[in-house]
Amino acid sequence: MSENISELKVFRDPFELPVGQLLHLRFGPLSVYLGHFYQEWRVSWTTTNDYMDNSFSLKAPFVGEIPAELMSMVRYTYSRPCNHFLKITPVLGDRPFVAKPTKPLMVLPGETVQVFMSIPLFVRIETEDPYHLLEDIPVLQSPRTWFGDSTVQGEICYSTKIKAVLNEPELINRPYRAISQLAIENRSQRALHVERIKVPAPFLSLFQGDNGLFYTSIMNFVCDLDGTIRNVEIEDQEEKFADKVLISGPRQFVKDKNLLNPLNYLFGQI
Repeated sequence: MSENISELKVFRDPFELPVGQLLHLRFGPLSVYLGHFYQEWRVSWTTTNDYMDNSFSLKAPFVGEIPAELMSMVRYTYSRPCNHFLKITPVLGDRPFVAKPTKPLMVLPGETVQVFMSIPLFVRIETEDPYHLLEDIPVLQSPRTWFGDSTVQGEICYSTKIKAVLNEPELINRPYRAISQLAIENRSQRALHVERIKVPAPFLSLFQGDNGLFYTSIMNFVCDLDGTIRNVEIEDQEEKFADKVLISGPRQFVKDKNLLNPLNYLFGQI
């Protein structure tokens, strides 16, 4: 059993769940119940969708009543021998997230500004041997939004209620969210007005610090002389995260992270 945010490091190791036992994970507003039965795994979950909920607890074995009202309950059957181990891994979302600065943000010509924001995580549940992906559950049911300068150019993203800030300590550290650091470099001759920022979560890795908190890869956005975002670079080299542990890699890979489509990562104007 774990009930301390610093104990979020328990996600780094597999959990053994013998036949006949239950496991309960409370991760922010998300409650997950895992049951191991004869030739069967049962996964059920529900969420309050309360983005201010900082709860965290892990009980294995869990003894208690499973709520009758659940958003999902799935039974996974198997016939081959199983080693009874599960891996529960926080991962980044399957779509980009969009956030707004707390107040209108203007990046002056020739300047580079560091912006910090946090995005909600998903929880991936996998069996170890043999390997199977059971569930990939969002901690929050984030609303979807269109991000683009027209109905043609852009994509469907998640929106997040946590605002982007310039000073990292201003962020409220919530256990179920990952902190993202973005560098915006304005090489144009005029101030860059940043209204919204898109974080390409599927292309980012997830790391964890000794404090138990989660961090994404670092992103660099370069605004060219004509005011267009020409380059989106993702940094996740070991030297950048020497004091952190890699928890999960990106959902999607590109051969060259400098070749990500730079269009519509910042929504604003020069």
